[in-house]
Order: sequence, then structure tokens, then C-alpha cells
Amino acid sequence: MGGNGRRGFRRTLGLVGVFFVALFASARANPSPLSVEVTPLTLRPRTYAPAYLDLKLHSQSRAPLEGTLEMEMSGGGQVICRSQIPDLTLLFGTSSQRILLPPPVNARVFEEVHLKFSTRTGVHDLGRFPTAGEIPAARQYLIGICRTDFSAAESQTLLWRALRPDRLFRDDAIRVAPLVTGPAWFLPEDLPPSLGLCAFDVIVLEGPALAALSEKQLTDLAIWVEAGGSLCLALPRDLKGEHIAFINRLAASQPGSASFDRAPDGTLVRPIGAVSSSRATSPILFRRAGLGRVAVAFTLPASEGELMTDSWIKATHFLAHSNSWARVLTAEEIARWPFDSSLLGAMQGELVKALPYTARMIPLPVIVTILGVFVLLIGPGEWLILGRLHRRRWTWATFPAIAAGCTFWTVRTAEHYLGIADQRVSMIVTDYSSQGRALRENRFDLWFAGRNQDAVSEKRQALAVPCLVGFSARSIERGIMSVYQGRVPTHYTLREPLSQWTPYVQRSLSLAPAATGPRLRWEAIKVAPPEFENRQKSNEDLSLAEFVTEKIEAQGWTIHVFKPRFPVPERPSFTERISISAQPWVIARSPSGETDLLDLTLDHGGGDMLVVAERHVSQEIQIQRCVYHFSSDE
Repeated sequence: MGGNGRRGFRRTLGLVGVFFVALFASARANPSPLSVEVTPLTLRPRTYAPAYLDLKLHSQSRAPLEGTLEMEMSGGGQVICRSQIPDLTLLFGTSSQRILLPPPVNARVFEEVHLKFSTRTGVHDLGRFPTAGEIPAARQYLIGICRTDFSAAESQTLLWRALRPDRLFRDDAIRVAPLVTGPAWFLPEDLPPSLGLCAFDVIVLEGPALAALSEKQLTDLAIWVEAGGSLCLALPRDLKGEHIAFINRLAASQPGSASFDRAPDGTLVRPIGAVSSSRATSPILFRRAGLGRVAVAFTLPASEGELMTDSWIKATHFLAHSNSWARVLTAEEIARWPFDSSLLGAMQGELVKALPYTARMIPLPVIVTILGVFVLLIGPGEWLILGRLHRRRWTWATFPAIAAGCTFWTVRTAEHYLGIADQRVSMIVTDYSSQGRALRENRFDLWFAGRNQDAVSEKRQALAVPCLVGFSARSIERGIMSVYQGRVPTHYTLREPLSQWTPYVQRSLSLAPAATGPRLRWEAIKVAPPEFENRQKSNEDLSLAEFVTEKIEAQGWTIHVFKPRFPVPERPSFTERISISAQPWVIARSPSGETDLLDLTLDHGGGDMLVVAERHVSQEIQIQRCVYHFSSDE
């Protein structure tokens, strides 16, 4: 029996070994039919901004694979949000996808993405991939360089390095760099659309790259620049009429700017009337374009020494929306880097005030009454009544009944004071050009849910992100996150779980928006009012506001007129806070907040005037702004 037992054990062990060998061979013979290569556009993506990923999906399946591409984005050591792109069909071979990740909420950048492909038959785990390198700075500044030829490595390096803001930091007391610049290279055919350009701080078009852009690309680029982007045209050549028209469209945003022209060989001709004789030899011309800025470089830096010349230092400040032409930044300017996170809380307060129904806290006497009744019923009430009836053993039934009744009473009381209806109010901030064209729109929507539910919003040609206030901040800590379904920013749905009686704020940005309300006559103000300076000195701002109201036909609106001033008043009003830049250096004010997209910048030069029109209509706070440039940047 002992021998038979040992033989039986060896036989069983052998069968188990054969099974595992066959299983291993089967796995080797039938690997996963799908794999992916992930290449981020840059390992230093722009802070708090959308970022591009290039995916190459390799399918070994002879049959088409139909399903949903799922992405789980992480940053700061936690999962932040999910994105789903449905209805993808992968054929045998390689399929390329360029994906724009939504702006991160609770981290400066997405550091990792986990990819899966879900089909009807199962889920293919494609793995985890890093999307960013080391993040040593408080702010990542990204310059996109568009070229048709990447052979001239030295000139490429010198040009983007000449526009790096961090080269102007010269304070040894700074231990952690507040800003680090990185480049991203791409061909003209890969130039992103207007909202995709929000992934960059500056776009550089070198040599014939401008001439290689299509009409649609020129339109998208103009929309982004006019909405607050920064563009550098370096040695533009091989130009045609549509390219000159593109440049003049941007230059025409600044009053008094001379038009550009092209030479017979297709190169750009410097406008003679654009500069004074003392500046006629300057290698760079500067233009305001709506809320954006354009620098045209007729020569490139040829050596390291030229990077610190006055022209390139000014170009660096100008394209970074700096309000100072200082050679280097002072420690005081650098120390003003932290975001004004309280602005977003103030915005939520303004939205809560505009709710049609104001939630009230349950009064303390009501709470005391409910608690007192409960204690009396389960204490002396039960003891006396059930004792008189000689049924104290009924307490096993009466106590749960009393507890349930008081709980129901408490819930109904809370619903009475806090409300059970879903409420929503919006703040719409639209920026206009001085020609009366809508340049961009920031929309802030506040949900106040009467019950637990999902906030679902459909977006087209917009960047949407939950704001880190109220429920959004706590939901991330609990692992509840946003889900983007579709392609950002073309057409997608943003789904956010809501908690009962907790406010939720969502921001969305669109460029060149269609007018949704009455259009004021911003173009009616051609030049600065003659009495502007005198009234500013005599502190008659109200008279100036009335003058502007009449000019732009803004009856029924509250008009505010601002001249840029630093520092910001100690206790500014909400309108002042969204209108006067507190940060003079590459900080977005549109309006800003801790979860700001850092998309675009509203800045004012020394001779600018900002007009803000505000009114409340039903459940909307409508704010329209327009910046007038009355001085040349050259």
C-alpha cells in the first residue's frame, strides 16, 4: 500500500506539472492581441493645463476589435479622473491616436496614465505609462516650436532658449525654481486646434512654417492668439496673400499699427510707419492682438551672448504677459507667485447669493426640540406609560418606532430648511475685442443638489474642469472622481457625482464663442475719452462710467472702468479681483483660482483701459469685459 500510495502521489504530481506546462505554452501561443506605445508631447507639460499624448495601438487580431478606450489619470500620488473614448474600431496592424488629456484638478500635471481597452468579450489591460518627468518647479512653462525642418539644431536651441523666462531669475536666495521652461517640437501639419493650443504658453513659427499652415490652421491660431495666447513669428518667409492677411488681422487689433506687406521673394516686409527711426533697426516688432501678443523676429540670435540683449529680454517679458521690462525679476516679484486660491471661494459665494432659493441652516431651537422630544419619549415617557399598562417588555418595539419617527421628523425638517429641489446658477464672463468681437468665454456653473445624483454636462469645443471648492475637494479625497466620456475638447460629456446639499462648481472655457446675450457696442470707443486723465485725477470715476455706458449703449448694466494699478487694493471688490491683475508675471487672470486652467492671460499695459459690464438676469450673472490699448508696445 505504501508503494502504491507513493506511485499515486507521483502520478498526480506529474499530471499537475503537465497541466501547468500546457497552460504556460497556451499563454505563450496566445498572447494579448493588443498592445500600445505611449509618447507624451513633452515630459514637462504646462502646469494645470491640458496635455497631448500620442498613442500607437498595435492589434494582432485578424478580426476588428470594437470597444472603448479607457484612461485613468493620476497625479500627486492619487487617481484624479477617468476618460473614456467609446466606439473605437481597431483593425489589424497599427492605429494612431492623438489624445488631449483634460486639465488636471488636484495636481499640477498628470504624471501617469493607466490604459485599458474594453470589448464585449473582455478587458485588455494595456499597462501604466508615465506622462511627465520630474516636476521640480512650481510652474512648468511650455514653448511649442513649429518647424518644417529639424536639421538646424543650433538655431532651434538658441531661439527657444531666448524666450525662456526662467533665464531671467537671478536671485540666489531662491531655493526652488518658481518656473522651468521646456520645449515641444512639431511639424506644421501637427499644429493643434485653437483649444488644443492652450497646452502651450508660447507658440513659435520658424521660417516657412507659417506658409505651410492651412487656412483652417491659420484661423485656429488667430482665435487662440486673440483670446490671450502668445505667438512668435521668426523669419517668416514663402508667404502668400492669406498669410499676410493673417498677420495683419492680428496687428490690426492695436490702434495705429501699420500694415505688413511681403516682398517679391515671399519674405515679410517691416512696416515703415510702425516704428520710429530710433527703433527702425530693432530685430523684433511687438504687437497686441486682442488679449494676446505677437512678436515678429526679423533676425535670430546667433550666439549665447545675444540671448541677454535688450530686444530678446523684452520679447521674453512681452510674450510671458509681463507688465515690466526689467532685465531680471526681483525677489519680490518672484515671491508673488502663489495662486490666489481665495478668488474661487469668493466666486462660489457670488454664485450662492444668486441662487433663486437660499438654503437655511436648521435653527438651533428646532434641533433642541426634536432632541428633547426624543429623550422624553424614550426615557420617562416609555417608563411611565408602559409601566402603567404593565407592558414594559414592549420597549423592544416602541423604542425602534420612536427612533424611526424622530429620524423621519429630522429628515423632513432638513428638507424644509435646505430644500429638495435641484438648483443651478451660472456666471458667464465673456471677453470682447475693441472691435466688438467675442474672443473667449469662461462659464462657471454652480449646482446645489437636493439629492445625491450625477451632474452631467455635454460640452462641444470647450475645456471643462471641476473647480476645487466645496464637494469637489472632498470627493477626490474619498475616491469619487470626474469621468470624461468622448473626445476632449471636440465633443464629450463630463459626469461628476454630487452629494446632497453640497455646492459643486464647474468651469468651462470656449474660444470665439457665439453671442448668447445682447451685444454691447464695444467698438464705439475708438480712442481714450479726452477727459479720462482729468477725471481720474479728480476721482470722478462715476462720470467716466456714465460716459462709457452711453457710448456702448449699456443701459441696464453696471459699468466699471479700471486702469491697471499695483498693488491691488487691500480689500478689493469681487469685480476688481477678476479685473485687476495681482500677478504681473505669466499668471492667468480669467478669472484665476487654484484649479485655474492657466489657459490664457488677461493683462493690461500702462496705457490700457478695462471696461467691465455686469448684470443679473434670471439665474445668470453676465459679465462682459473689454480691454482698450491706447499705447504702443514698440
